[in-house]
Amino acid sequence: MSEIKISTQGILITPDEKAQGRRPAAIICPGGAYELVSMPNEGTPIQRFMKDHRYAAFILRYSVDPATYPLPQMDLLQSCRYIREHADELGVDPGRIIFGGFSAGGHLAASAAGLAEKLLPGSKPQGVFLGYPVISLKDSITNEPTRENLLKGTDPSERNRLINELSVENIVDDDYPPTYAFHCSDDESVSSENISILADALDIHDIRHLCEIYPTGGHAIGLGKGTSAEPWSERMIDFFSMIFQ
Repeated sequence: MSEIKISTQGILITPDEKAQGRRPAAIICPGGAYELVSMPNEGTPIQRFMKDHRYAAFILRYSVDPATYPLPQMDLLQSCRYIREHADELGVDPGRIIFGGFSAGGHLAASAAGLAEKLLPGSKPQGVFLGYPVISLKDSITNEPTRENLLKGTDPSERNRLINELSVENIVDDDYPPTYAFHCSDDESVSSENISILADALDIHDIRHLCEIYPTGGHAIGLGKGTSAEPWSERMIDFFSMIFQ
């Protein structure tokens, strides 16, 4: 694997192979509550899966604590712009780039997709896939470590505004990318209510999506092998096959 430095902390891990033609691309954002980047279950295995399905698969080690908003989001958007600018050499179709994220990485992928034109014009993806994501930053719904690490040190006068503005249900608009998302109802770390809130927002704006809640599996399961959520990855591939056809 090759590494591209995106920022002081941010590193984009690129695939080794140089493919002929132009493949869709996925930028994968593992979870870790904006405190760390969980590569073993939500990075490398997802990259391998996407590669097996003919995607150019990248992993982003994005900025985490002590970095705060908007640094992680900028890492992802700058990565997208880098891939677009180097599409020929990377064998990527610049019109088929998706952001993928898990847990806090799901919040990163989902929020960056909606804020792209505001933060870095020209860096918006054509799709988003999310595993057990943090969607809302609001009390009783959010994962508190994720919220606190993202907003650590924020001026109290700005905190409530950012909680509202960075809750993904408030970021979704009529131009939000098509989205696949899954969660498990027995997740004790991030409430599956997050998926329901996301689905409602996508419905309101008539965005193509597939949001699924599986009965068991818990949290931080990656590909979910051996759990009720194991089908999610193939269903996600099928969803984007329809979107990109």
